[in-house]
Amino acid sequence: MSRRDRRAGSGDRRTGRSHGSKKKGSFRDRIHDYNDILLAVVIILVAAFLVAWRLQAILNYPAVMAQQKNSTSSSQETSALPESPDSPVEVMA
Repeated sequence: MSRRDRRAGSGDRRTGRSHGSKKKGSFRDRIHDYNDILLAVVIILVAAFLVAWRLQAILNYPAVMAQQKNSTSSSQETSALPESPDSPVEVMA
């Protein structure tokens, strides 16, 4: 008999259950068994909700950035213009 066979038949020493038993545990035992899976599902659902909620803003982001770039470049162009028609004009090369 190999070590693996001996270990598999010994069962869980803390609870007295063997590995192959299908006994129903208490509610707390089931929660502890599935806690990580439940937490991952909750995190995924929250992330999906946030993305769906802000999807329009996320998709409009490139247009907003382009509009801001255009507005800053046009404001720089207008600031280079003379204040009055009689003042000298600077030529920018």
